[in-house]
Amino acid sequence: MEDFQKNYKNYAATLLLPEDSFDLTSKQLLGRRVAGLNVVKGITGNLKENEQLNIFTDSDLAKKKLEKLLCDIKPKESKINIITTLSRNDLQTLFIQDPNIIKYNALRSGMKSNIFSIVGMIHTLSSTSAIQCIQNTVTGIIEDWDALICTSTSGKKVVERIRNYHHESLEEKFDMILPKKKSIKLPIIPLAVKDFITDNSTTRQEKRIKARNTLKLPKDSYIILYLGRLCAHAKAHPLSIYQAVSKTAMSCQDKNVILLECGVFNNKYSEEAYNDLAINTKNLNLKRLGGVKNATEEEKELALMAADVFVSPSDNIQETYGITVVEAMSAELPVIISDWNGYKDFVLDGENGYLIPTTYYLGTDNSLDFIDIQYQLGLLNHDYMIGLRSMTTCLDYNLMAERLIFLAKNPQKRIEIGVNAKTNWRLRFSWDIVQKQLRDLWEELYIERTKAISTKPHRASMPSIKYLFKDYGTNEIKIKNSKVKVSSVNPNLIRHRLHHSLSRIIIGTSIDNLIEYLYQNQFLDTKDLSKIGISIEKQPLVMSMLKKFGMIEQI
Repeated sequence: MEDFQKNYKNYAATLLLPEDSFDLTSKQLLGRRVAGLNVVKGITGNLKENEQLNIFTDSDLAKKKLEKLLCDIKPKESKINIITTLSRNDLQTLFIQDPNIIKYNALRSGMKSNIFSIVGMIHTLSSTSAIQCIQNTVTGIIEDWDALICTSTSGKKVVERIRNYHHESLEEKFDMILPKKKSIKLPIIPLAVKDFITDNSTTRQEKRIKARNTLKLPKDSYIILYLGRLCAHAKAHPLSIYQAVSKTAMSCQDKNVILLECGVFNNKYSEEAYNDLAINTKNLNLKRLGGVKNATEEEKELALMAADVFVSPSDNIQETYGITVVEAMSAELPVIISDWNGYKDFVLDGENGYLIPTTYYLGTDNSLDFIDIQYQLGLLNHDYMIGLRSMTTCLDYNLMAERLIFLAKNPQKRIEIGVNAKTNWRLRFSWDIVQKQLRDLWEELYIERTKAISTKPHRASMPSIKYLFKDYGTNEIKIKNSKVKVSSVNPNLIRHRLHHSLSRIIIGTSIDNLIEYLYQNQFLDTKDLSKIGISIEKQPLVMSMLKKFGMIEQI
């Protein structure tokens, strides 16, 4: 049993983790959810003795899911504190799992601006919402102690271009040179994954044979693994893989060449389309784990263990990182991947894998083509836009086939490159490395906050409703400390189903206490509300609501 009397030291960042950012059991498999899950698991698993990780989530159901996920990962002498009500007074750094850091400026409103840091993380950068979030870092209020983590070099370049373009547009609008006084920190910290080979009692080859037996795959086959979402328009079109594997099979007829797909389709139509393409590709021996229903975590790990080589020909602008590549390296597999986006950070060509060159056409720098225009007007949705862009991204499948054939015929080289891939993972993408990079960032931001001279209240990015709409009514209600007379209106009106959900938000858990008080007393003031359990912040709202319902006669 956990010792609740023990004094725990807070981990230097509070994780903001709504259910949508980590849940893979009831929601669609998306990279940002996989990333969110990996982040919370990785930080939890690397807590120090007597250290407490605070996690804010958005519902009691999400809290239960997180407790179940993390209970066996947490080190014995550490603690997880999952809350559904966020107190801004207790924050050091608020770590959110998306780029919308300006949104959370509201938490610092009216407080000293250096009270805590806000740190976001990029994922897909091609959507309008993601681009607007980054544009807002130019015009919104940011501080020297805030940061936006970029998971790849390519991703950071996109962020910088979005910011620069928006800055230049403002200069053009106002016909003046605008200072770049504050430029948000953009540290490159990759997404880490766990070690997929922790049992050293058997060799890598023995693990491979065991996994093949479990999956009922031939022991002497040459297995090429693709792991990830099976989505032609949003991840990687399968044609290049199918063509490369077909060519490999024709060249290596003495080997049983198998393409193993492990992942999930968006729908049945996509599955049927993939099957049709596979059937019409000569010499393609295709096995699949998953399908319309996602492959299990156990199937995924078996696939990684069973494979000889990993391939991922990403051709899509929505891809920023590529976490499955890192998982393959952790599983000691040579990786053959497209020279595209964040993948460029993973491989030193010929040493721990191979990069396959890509060519593409995305339009021009200085004008919008018909795809840009239709997307920006809302006539094309994001899926169609990225799908259309991917149709002009080309990958040299002949070179991919050459690399696959070379590794098929040179098993010792295959082992060597796999070992190098594992070393690359250990030195750059393991949680031992990445958790230290995160801790170093929290410390850097702490130093920035403590040396800042900040006395004025922080200005929110958006004004208050009071500021915007103060001329709408005749007179503003002024809340005084004097007692007001309670009327004869039935206090249970507060609970009427027409507005009960709103009353509960305004009054909170003290709603029953307030109704009981109104039944039993003739007068009410703000001191009475405090005794009932209603916070000072909410008291003006409660008094105004009671006046609206005629339950008090004057304020």
